Amino acid sequence: MAYFYSLGPWHWQNDAWTPPTGTVGVLDFGTYEDCATPGDPSRLTRPVGFFATMQRLGSGYAFLGEGDCRELPSTQRMRDTFAATLRYRPTGRTLAALCTDTLIAGDPTGQERWKPLMPQADLTMGVVLAPHGDIHREPFRWGQNHTQQVQAVLHEDIGTLYHHVESGRMPLAGLQRVLDGLMQQYAVEDWHVFVPARLHRSIPGPLPRATTLTDNFNRADSTSLGTGGEGWSWTEVLGDLKILTNRLAADSAGHCRAESDLSGADMVAKSDFNITTFESVSLLVRHANAADTCYQGQTISNISDYTSKIYKRVAGVATELGTATFFPTTLTHKIEVSGSLVTYWSAPDTTQRVQVTDTAITGNLRAGAGIGGTGSITWEDNWQANDVVIALTGQLVWLLSGISGVTNVILLKGTSVSAAWVLSGGASHTYSWVFGDVTRESGFVSTATTSIVTRTYQFAGGDRGQRRVSSTVSSLASAAASTLTSAVLIFVGGIATPSLWDGIVQKESQKYRRTYPI
Repeated sequence: MAYFYSLGPWHWQNDAWTPPTGTVGVLDFGTYEDCATPGDPSRLTRPVGFFATMQRLGSGYAFLGEGDCRELPSTQRMRDTFAATLRYRPTGRTLAALCTDTLIAGDPTGQERWKPLMPQADLTMGVVLAPHGDIHREPFRWGQNHTQQVQAVLHEDIGTLYHHVESGRMPLAGLQRVLDGLMQQYAVEDWHVFVPARLHRSIPGPLPRATTLTDNFNRADSTSLGTGGEGWSWTEVLGDLKILTNRLAADSAGHCRAESDLSGADMVAKSDFNITTFESVSLLVRHANAADTCYQGQTISNISDYTSKIYKRVAGVATELGTATFFPTTLTHKIEVSGSLVTYWSAPDTTQRVQVTDTAITGNLRAGAGIGGTGSITWEDNWQANDVVIALTGQLVWLLSGISGVTNVILLKGTSVSAAWVLSGGASHTYSWVFGDVTRESGFVSTATTSIVTRTYQFAGGDRGQRRVSSTVSSLASAAASTLTSAVLIFVGGIATPSLWDGIVQKESQKYRRTYPI
């Protein structure tokens, strides 16, 4: 099928910036201010979107070509049109390549132009454009290809988070966990590369990431939302929400934010829901901690089907990025943001999704939920949000047993394991990793074989604070219950050939180092 491609304005309609009629895929090249400014009678359009449509758009839109953007050869006229419309002249052999190059060439602050394209958690950089799917996909490696732009965005994000630390809106430990997540994601040993030079002495270094937020809403009916499963509170950002019959409901349509930071801006939120006709439910990811800024996945009930949409909200102003019609059989939904890719599922069926590329919102660490209706029929339940973790062929699970002073255990990319000790100066610390197979969600099956790595580490007399000790999975075996006396137990399931990494503690220098898989 041939599509028509154009550059031109967004339209203010139904209290949101929307693409022109007939659009099936969009890329937004608006600045942060463009996205944050609502329309009014004197401002019914804003710049600038790339639109794939079913028919050629009329006046006010710069036509680029007809066909499949992945195959359409770039021309001088196309490049001139980009330059005239966006003040940037891209390069590339196809129209899709011109779009990709334009996204990559963004402004890390989002002030002068759109923000740059960012890698996903799986270390690829891609551009998704409905209805094509991927129009570009390439591996990303730190120190290669687009590192300078990516680093500039991360510096901006870390600078913003440190400002939140200074203003009391997040603890320093939260920022330290973000650094650990970045080290894992980008396979970088030195956390300083993610931090602006001016802040190197202000941040002590990484702490282990380990963040999952949950709320089953099982509490008394109340106009106050109470606290989530880990003791954090909710903020009603918009509207008037409530607890009703052990679920999240609303007296007036709106959404709420969980007041607890995840350990990275790549995150997933999910919940069960019920919905009555012409009402909606939504999930929010990458939410700011002091503004109505986030990505929002919304499902609306129609008479015979459901419409799912992805919005970005910048300072409370919505832009519609993607939409699709579904017929879900199970009323659950999930939204994931990873790099510049946002994916929203209206049901567990992986084919029932809306997927877009957008670069505007980076660095935010909170998540939430929303109800677009009132009464007792439209609700959400069993809400959860967590960091995006690279999927393995199996599952890593861990338990603690009998180790004095262990404060945290984290799941790292690949088959690596790590724990942080609170030190007592001069003490000799002996620790073991025990590896085995997961056979069910809770518990394990005992077998005759175990794989145990034991190390002893002597800290200097004046050494205080936290240190991380790490090891690698050298073999896969099950662990018997009798071995759980003084060890960190890591169960590894379904991984035939693990990708190992080195987390050796260097005893001679009282330092630790980590290298990650490439």
